[in-house]
Amino acid sequence: MATAAPFVIGNPAVQAKRVRGLRHLLDWLAGQPGDSWQQRWIHSDAEALGAQWRQVPIAWLEARGRRSTWLPSELSSALLALVFAVVVRPTLRWLVCTPSIKSELADGLALDRDPDGFAQLRAHCQARPRIPERAARLAAQRAAVIL
Repeated sequence: MATAAPFVIGNPAVQAKRVRGLRHLLDWLAGQPGDSWQQRWIHSDAEALGAQWRQVPIAWLEARGRRSTWLPSELSSALLALVFAVVVRPTLRWLVCTPSIKSELADGLALDRDPDGFAQLRAHCQARPRIPERAARLAAQRAAVIL
């Protein structure tokens, strides 16, 4: 599901990176206790690390001989796909303190979860020249974190 429309990235190289990341992330999560991906995410202790969450799966993967300079970005892209597909739901606290994920949420959630709501927010901001682009992006990010 996380690699199917509407979550497919238009750039094949970036999509391949996401798929590699999903393989790594799901392998790591499969080794965590729990009956669902969400339970495994919660029990992984990654949330306690906030923005440093990738240290846990990277250490696990490296201990199994899976090293790559691309692992951090692959894991981030993979986690975004899992969040967009509602496979994993990080806590509000974690989302707020993880800028690399938070900054991408609005665009991804607008694909499937509430496309009309995000389109209305975007149109509202664009129709008001006094709302700078940065403020519009922040409003969309905050809406995505709440969603």
